[in-house]
Amino acid sequence: MILLAACSAGAEPRARMPLAPGQGVEISYQDGSTRLTLRDADSVDDATYREQGLYGNTTPDVKFADRGSMQALVDALYELGHFAHAEKDPKPGAKTALRVRIGDQVTVWSQPSLQPENITELERFNTARLAFLQVHNNIISYHASRMSTEDFERAIAEQNEKNRAAVRSLLDKAGKGGR
Repeated sequence: MILLAACSAGAEPRARMPLAPGQGVEISYQDGSTRLTLRDADSVDDATYREQGLYGNTTPDVKFADRGSMQALVDALYELGHFAHAEKDPKPGAKTALRVRIGDQVTVWSQPSLQPENITELERFNTARLAFLQVHNNIISYHASRMSTEDFERAIAEQNEKNRAAVRSLLDKAGKGGR
């Protein structure tokens, strides 16, 4: 049963794969030559995070997500089978894959081929891909803005809630959600 939704109002969902404090987390989606990456915002100090915004001082395909959003995404990937189907490297010839780095551990789930025996895994992979894209696309960019600490923290809290709701909605639609 997926525990992404809280059992009672205001309660935090229980993590299926708890991320340790300070543990670096990076999740990437590769589709052909396009690569989108989410990094845990804990990997940069608060001053840099506020100064450079959620994109940091990196290329536009890398975004920083808050810890709550990363935890929700890792848990969704766990529930959808990423860690059960993943390998250390992409499958030969795979053009689409999800890559997760937690600490020093790297796993890659390559998109299954469209074969009758792979339909269930392909559906789960596509739901995982959509969950990644929901979180990635919900990240707010604060390029060159100077925000007060209160406004910044409020924006992060709103973003975190939107990401959790988006992941819950996708899992519910895929029949993987639980309350």
